[in-house]
Amino acid sequence: MVENEKSSRIKTQFLNELYDLILSESITEEERRVLTKAKNLIEKGEYIPNVIRRMQTNFTLDAINSNLSPSVSEFYSTLPKTLAEILPAFPGTGSSLGIPL
Repeated sequence: MVENEKSSRIKTQFLNELYDLILSESITEEERRVLTKAKNLIEKGEYIPNVIRRMQTNFTLDAINSNLSPSVSEFYSTLPKTLAEILPAFPGTGSSLGIPL
């Protein structure tokens, strides 16, 4: 698959997940605010990995304290995998997160 097609597919799939969560009645207003902001940023062309990292930052404390709604908690747990699919492998490390250890 051509890289642009893969990126487009991932972006579409990610936006669909955001839409579904935003419409869910089982999430908190704060979760909805963060998800809506992320959706709007992506639709405006923001670099998706940056948006994902911002979401992770917003949700981390609640995730640690088990305060995320179940559906957002499940979504939050998929964010590292989504990042790995989007970002190219960092040369020589095998890491797709671009951070050599």
